[in-house]
Amino acid sequence: QGIKWKTDAERLAARKATQAKSNAKPERKAYMRARNAKPERRAAKRARNARPEVKVTARATVLKRKYGITFDDYNKMLAAQGGACAICHATTAGRGGTFHVDHDHKTNELRGLLCNNCNIGLGHFHDNTATFHSVIRYLEASSETAVQVIERMKDKLRDQIANSGDC
Repeated sequence: QGIKWKTDAERLAARKATQAKSNAKPERKAYMRARNAKPERRAAKRARNARPEVKVTARATVLKRKYGITFDDYNKMLAAQGGACAICHATTAGRGGTFHVDHDHKTNELRGLLCNNCNIGLGHFHDNTATFHSVIRYLEASSETAVQVIERMKDKLRDQIANSGDC
C-alpha cells in the first residue's frame, strides 16, 4: 500500500480554516498588505527565503500540506529510486532543484518522484496510456523516415561524386 495524497475535501477544509483566520481581522490584513508592499520588506523577505535552512523548512511544509508526507519520506522515496527521476533516470531535478511528487489523480496514491521535464510531459498527456502508445508509434515511425531520408541523401551524393568524375 502506497502513501496517499490528501483528498480534495481535506485540502478544502484546511484552506477554509486558514481563510477564516485571515478574514477575522480585516484591518490586520490591510496593514500587512501595505507593510509587505514596501520594496525593502520584499527584499528582506527574498533574502530570508533564499537561505538554505528556510528553503528546507518551506519544502517540508509543502510536502506535508499537499501530499501528507514528511521530508524524510520524500528522501526515502528518492533513495529508493537511486536518487534519480523514476522515468528518465536523470539525477538533476531541473527547475526548482527538487524532484516533483507524482501521484495518480484517480486514487491519490503517490507513484514516485519525477524531474521537471517528465512531470510536465506526464501532465500534458493527462496520464493517458493510449496517448503515450501513440507517441511511441509516432516517434518510431518518424525515426524510420529520418533514416530513409539520410539514405536517399547518401545515394544522391554518391551519384554526384560518380558523375563529377566522368567530366
